[in-house]
Amino acid sequence: MNADERFFDAVRERYSFANWQRGSDAGRGMFPRLDGVAGWRFERRAPFEGKARMYTDYYEGEGEARIAVTIDGYDTAADAHEALIAFLAKSMAPRLPSCNELGFRAGDVCFCSFGPDPDKVFFVRHSTFVRVENTGRQSVPVAELAEAIDRQLS
Repeated sequence: MNADERFFDAVRERYSFANWQRGSDAGRGMFPRLDGVAGWRFERRAPFEGKARMYTDYYEGEGEARIAVTIDGYDTAADAHEALIAFLAKSMAPRLPSCNELGFRAGDVCFCSFGPDPDKVFFVRHSTFVRVENTGRQSVPVAELAEAIDRQLS
C-alpha cells in the first residue's frame, strides 16, 4: 500500500466511510435548481469543460448574498461517494461535522462547515455529488437550500 492509499484509508476511517448509506445508481434525469425558493434568483450556469454532468449554478439573494450550487453526476453511487471522500480529504479541518450533527439532513451522506448555521454543505444523493456554498460578501446559511436541492434529487 502506497502513501496515497494509506492517506485515503485514514480519511475514509475518520469519516466512517464504511457506514455511509448508499443510494441507488439511478442516473438523474433532471438538473436541480433553486427556482421558486424565496429570496434567490438564478444568475448563471457555468459548465465544467470535459464533464457533461457537472456544472455550477450561481444565485443572488438580498444585498450581497450569493451562493453557488455545484452538481456533479456520476455513473454509480460508489463513484459519487469516492468523489466526496476526495473532496473531504482536501479540507484543512481534521474532520468536518456531519449534517446530522448540526440538526439537518440532506442526501444519503452529508457534511458541512462548522457552526450552527453552516455556509457550506456537501452531500451525495444516489449518484450525484452536490456542493452548496456561500460565495458572497454577506455570509448566509445554506442548510435549507441544500435540503431544497436534495428534495429534487430524491
